[in-house]
Amino acid sequence: MEGWIDERGQPVIPVQLERLEDSVVALIDTGFNREFIIFEEHARQAQLMIESDTQIVALADGSQKRFLKSGGTIEWLGEQRRVNIFIIPGSMPRHGRWQVGTQLLRDCRLEIDFRERSVRLSH
Repeated sequence: MEGWIDERGQPVIPVQLERLEDSVVALIDTGFNREFIIFEEHARQAQLMIESDTQIVALADGSQKRFLKSGGTIEWLGEQRRVNIFIIPGSMPRHGRWQVGTQLLRDCRLEIDFRERSVRLSH
C-alpha cells in the first residue's frame, strides 16, 4: 500500500471503507493504539450500524474523548478486513482525517521517508 507525506508533513494512506464509493485519506497515527477512526457523516454514508453507547478513549496527549463505535470492513493491503471503528460525532472538519491506529499496523512493515515524501505499508 502506497501513501505520501501530506502538505502538513503527516504520513497518510488512502483507505476504502465498504459501501463508500471513494477511498478517503487516513492519517497514520502511532499515538492511537486502536484500529480505526472515522467521522460520523462517513459512518452514516456507509450505513454502518452505530452502537447506542459511547466509549471514552484516552488520546496520546492525555486527554479523553467520547466516541461512538461500530464495526466495518475496509480494504487493507489488498484484502477485505473487518475492523472496530471509533466514530467522531458530527461532520468532518475541513482539515479532518480518518486515522489508522497501531492495532491495524501490528502485523505490518511501515516505511516513512520524509525526504522523499513517501509512505509504504506492507505485510
